[in-house]
Amino acid sequence: MRRVLKPGGVCLVVDFEPPKSGLLRMIVEKAITPMAHVDVREYVPLLAEAGFTDIQTGPTSSKLLSYVRGMVPA
Repeated sequence: MRRVLKPGGVCLVVDFEPPKSGLLRMIVEKAITPMAHVDVREYVPLLAEAGFTDIQTGPTSSKLLSYVRGMVPA
């Protein structure tokens, strides 16, 4: 992704984020176990290694989605 973005370009990755606790987390873990341990913060070093800067991560308005964003240096 880094290679094809222009200087100043933004890479935005939105991924599943399982619920933190409660019944919904248990249901999600049983339904989609391989994906139940996703943490978008683990993407931060990958983006940094690829050359992205100003890397940020956080929740979205959906309770089950989080994002990580990085910029290509200008």
